[in-house]
Amino acid sequence: QRRSIRAASCAMGEKEMPQTSRDLEAERARTSFAPTELNVLLRGDAHTVEARHRLLARIAADPLLGEGRLDDSFLSRAERFDKSLARMRRVHELGLPKDEAFVATRLFREGGALDKAGGFGLHTGMFVPTIELLGSDEQRATWLPLARSCAILGAYAQTELAHGTNLARLETTATFDPRSDTFELHSPTVGSIKWWPGGLGKWATHAVVMAQLTTADGKARGQQSFIVQLRDLRTHLPLPGIELGDIGPKMGYDRVDNGFLRLCRVRVPRAHMLCRHAQVRADGSFVLSSDNPRAVYGTMLFIRVYLVEEASLALQHATTIAARYSAVRRQGGAPTGAADGGGETRPPPLERAVLDYQTQQTRLLPLIAAAYAVHFAAGALRVRYDLFRASQDVRTLPDLHATSAALKSFTTSLAASGVETCRLLCGGHGYSHASGLPALYAEFA
Repeated sequence: QRRSIRAASCAMGEKEMPQTSRDLEAERARTSFAPTELNVLLRGDAHTVEARHRLLARIAADPLLGEGRLDDSFLSRAERFDKSLARMRRVHELGLPKDEAFVATRLFREGGALDKAGGFGLHTGMFVPTIELLGSDEQRATWLPLARSCAILGAYAQTELAHGTNLARLETTATFDPRSDTFELHSPTVGSIKWWPGGLGKWATHAVVMAQLTTADGKARGQQSFIVQLRDLRTHLPLPGIELGDIGPKMGYDRVDNGFLRLCRVRVPRAHMLCRHAQVRADGSFVLSSDNPRAVYGTMLFIRVYLVEEASLALQHATTIAARYSAVRRQGGAPTGAADGGGETRPPPLERAVLDYQTQQTRLLPLIAAAYAVHFAAGALRVRYDLFRASQDVRTLPDLHATSAALKSFTTSLAASGVETCRLLCGGHGYSHASGLPALYAEFA
């Protein structure tokens, strides 16, 4: 099947591809602005644009990262997962300089070189930032080298079967025992089972687990974060008291091992509670290290920022596909050639480009404008979040919380409906996985 698709594509190339190329060039020639200047505006500066070009060349030349994604549609879920891990390992092996690492990460996400559903993205996007944000200096010195070198692989276990973003009602418990200087983590109910965290199913050796802390005096101390080892580093088998696994096939994100975690009175050392903003001392006393205990919600802010950026990328991908399709897809016009005076039949005139129809424009062009708007909104939100992380000024939290929550809700809804509209604008071709739109909608929505 895959060879047939490629063969059909090559066979059409002799006649149809030159015309579609001319159509795209004609559309691009009509622009009233300099695309290079717009590219610099979108990416931030000329240095970033140049770095992107260098990395694109490396990706294209890499036999694993540079291959297409259509073949993935023919793979089983297990094969997709394995291939995703291989790609992520290859990215890790690239050993990019620090100044290019950030650009590379965003480029891989934007261009699809990295599968968005991969466990490595959750390791670097959730597990590591949580330690950076909530860990003490000593904890960061201990855990971050292990995480960044992939000596340990992490997940972020917050969502439960019965609760998600309502952290105040999470049911997983962490009870401090001063005699053993440990916390006992436990899932007391079915609803307290961690459900959905990516990486739990197959990938993670460790997790940051959100739980309700109770100190030795019996007082509830709210939600705290604990680093819990889940699997043996040699055998990768679950440790005693750990029940975990994959939750099974989903509408999208086949490559991610969303999982469940049940903790059966698991003991972790006192030093495993992330204590930048609050800590439990050996005598059992609880001490706030921050003037605002809501700082523990910082990871949620990170996820909101990430989702707004993902909404931007989804709209960019979908509108690019739909705009290019609309420019080269022709529909309407003279169905046959007209005979001239000598009896010769002239080739029929080209049909009208779908992009020239007002009904197509009124649905597509507002989404292109929205893609730009969400891109700049995501950038502004990222700047504000980075300033908070750098300053740790908890006075900015209420405004940042409100802004990130509102933008996350609005932009993700806009992107989900926008991707589906773009799929419909591509007609029957939007139904094919070859367009990239069905998978984009399933994974983003």
